[in-house]
Amino acid sequence: MDQVKAMRAFQRIAQAKSLSAAAQSLDTTHSSLSRQLQALEKSLGAQLVRRDTRGITLTEAGSRYYAACADIFRGSMPRRRMSRPMARRPRAR
Repeated sequence: MDQVKAMRAFQRIAQAKSLSAAAQSLDTTHSSLSRQLQALEKSLGAQLVRRDTRGITLTEAGSRYYAACADIFRGSMPRRRMSRPMARRPRAR
C-alpha cells in the first residue's frame, strides 16, 4: 500500500464525509476507495470512520489521524520547496 496516497485519500474522505464524493473527486471508484480505506484501517489497527446511511463520520482515532496527516503534509511542503533549489546547485569538483 502506498502510505502517502492512502493518507491523501483518507483526508479527502474525511473532508467530503462521503466515499462516493471523495471517489469522484479523486477520479476513482467507490469500491476502490473503500478497499484503500479498509487497508489503511487494517495497517493502523484502528477504525478511522463510521459508515452509515447519511455518510461518514470520523471516529476518535480517525480525528487524530486526520490531524496527524494534516500536520505531516503541512510540514513536508516547505521542506520539499526548500530542497529543490539546493538540488540544482552546481557541485564542487
